[in-house]
Amino acid sequence: MGPKKLNVEVAYCGKCSVIVREGTSSIQCTDCRLWFHHKCTNLSTADFRNLANRIKKGEAAWHCYPCESEVSVRTFDDLLEEDDKRDPMGNLDSLLDKHFVRFTKQYEQKFEAFRSEITSNLVDIRAEVNVSRE
Repeated sequence: MGPKKLNVEVAYCGKCSVIVREGTSSIQCTDCRLWFHHKCTNLSTADFRNLANRIKKGEAAWHCYPCESEVSVRTFDDLLEEDDKRDPMGNLDSLLDKHFVRFTKQYEQKFEAFRSEITSNLVDIRAEVNVSRE
């Protein structure tokens, strides 16, 4: 199988992005028309061959995972609209919460210890100042 040689762009695998060479075991998604290496389809060799034969006979079609799972394709304009609706700081806060919680907890503990030490030192300094005033 594999893509036929045409005087057009090279076909790249829809999963691994490596060139799909003519004559290699590969399959094209019926919906998005991307090519996939056999190893990138997660099909067994027997299933892959059976499917390839059924496709050649017009008895079957194959859909890649994104097309099969009905993942919608978004355009650049869709992404811009989503960005306009999103709170960029809210997104940043969620990323920080997700990835830096352990670091912030550690520094919060250090800060609390430092604050307690400063408070204790201030109490001692006030006591000394009050003693010296008497």
